[in-house]
Amino acid sequence: MGRKTEFDEALALKLYHEGKNDREIGRLINVNHHAIFGWRSRRNLPSNVIKSTNHKIETTTPKTYRDVLTPEQAEEMDKFLRALSWAGCKAVQAGVKPDIANFINAYAGRTNEENRKQYNKMLMRKIRVKSKQAAG
Repeated sequence: MGRKTEFDEALALKLYHEGKNDREIGRLINVNHHAIFGWRSRRNLPSNVIKSTNHKIETTTPKTYRDVLTPEQAEEMDKFLRALSWAGCKAVQAGVKPDIANFINAYAGRTNEENRKQYNKMLMRKIRVKSKQAAG
């Protein structure tokens, strides 16, 4: 059995003036929203639904780190990313999973050459451990 079509028009009018839309009024007084629409239309009451106008969503151009960092910071970031890429390639060549967190910790406060030496030591340790696990 569907919702009733007879309802308390005074209550509907009160809810309408509170800004409720047809569906909300219908739910509150247990009447089909089509009945509310017909009732509202016969009384020339405009809809309380705000019709969307083609609102354009503002889009921004994606920024790179070079757009937001100083030139010196961008140069340091370039060095870091090159070193990270190099370390990842070395790890893959050695057959071990790249340890990004350890690399980032090792990178802080060192030159690229120091980073390479440190990372190579870490890779060699991992390779030895992996070899022992495979043999044992």
